[in-house]
Amino acid sequence: MRMTLAHLLLPVLFLCGCAGLGAPPPRMSAFDLGTGVHQAGGTAAATLDVQAPSWLSSAAMQYRRDDHVPAARESYAFSRWAGALPELLSHRIEASLAGASVRLPCRMRIDVDEAIQIYDSPARSRVEWRIRATLLPMHVATPVAQRMLFTVREAATADAAGGVGAHREAVSELVAQIRKWLDAVAQDPDVARRCRRSA
Repeated sequence: MRMTLAHLLLPVLFLCGCAGLGAPPPRMSAFDLGTGVHQAGGTAAATLDVQAPSWLSSAAMQYRRDDHVPAARESYAFSRWAGALPELLSHRIEASLAGASVRLPCRMRIDVDEAIQIYDSPARSRVEWRIRATLLPMHVATPVAQRMLFTVREAATADAAGGVGAHREAVSELVAQIRKWLDAVAQDPDVARRCRRSA
């Protein structure tokens, strides 16, 4: 059988093509803040609204390198949140308060001021959260009560996965603080009346 030049070159071209493909790109990983634990009893508000500034309202998992450029916010290329961060936080809070035995006739607004992983060095990082919890009447913008909440958690590993674990621990702590604050606020007999204000 006579072989042409094209037949001879086919195996070479095939091998070159495969070599050009290289290794497959890393797979994108999506994380959440955990499902939370359903807790019976305690106090909750009538409604919940979680808000965040534009740079914290996406699914980007952000970090900052204090050992490099402290002012720069960066995002992991192959690790993201499974949804917008305010949505994930809302899910955790609602799950924790679902079994509340007392419902204040107020709406609760949570403002996320910060949620980021911070690298102090290439081998060490921590997660910081800052939120504002506000109780408001259903149809009035004047706050009935407000509390600033802050927590820091060390990451077990200096990478995205370690950051996720620290974020989950931080949110669990914030949820516990919210529950404690709501229980304390509910002790004020004037709170329910102020929540019912319509003007």
